[in-house]
Amino acid sequence: IGFCANVTSLQAGFTLVQYGSDSFHKKDYHSFYKILAFCIRLECLSGLIGIFVCWFSITFFGQFFFKGHVELYALATYFMFVIPFINPTWQGGIIQLLNKYRLLTLLQLSGTTIRTLGYFIGYEYNCNMLYFLVIWCIIELTGFFLFTGSVIYLIKYELRTHFPWK
Repeated sequence: IGFCANVTSLQAGFTLVQYGSDSFHKKDYHSFYKILAFCIRLECLSGLIGIFVCWFSITFFGQFFFKGHVELYALATYFMFVIPFINPTWQGGIIQLLNKYRLLTLLQLSGTTIRTLGYFIGYEYNCNMLYFLVIWCIIELTGFFLFTGSVIYLIKYELRTHFPWK
């Protein structure tokens, strides 16, 4: 699942920094929001392509990946819907443009803390694969919502403007 997400990630944050930095620094937020909206759409498309590639891989190559583990085949089918939340980079582009690298470090620390604590608990209690996949899913979703919420807050209060679709 992670492989499919990484292969299909279009890294729109680089596009945002490359093509949106001029309009951002000139405070031409109308033009900047057009580029931002394009990057968000690009990453949504990337997530959908990732789900399709993962479904295709599981369907046609699952017999090799999950040899003797039918329950993992079903779990992979369910957890592939996390792919759109794994690699969004437009939030990182906003953080980079606002020069808020401390926030980026703090947000990444939250995922590392949840991962370490969750995996330690799973190890201590000899949990099954489903437990570890749920922890992984929680990490990815928590990271996505923390990053997105932080960036929306930064846009509203640092730039003193609203997000484009308000």
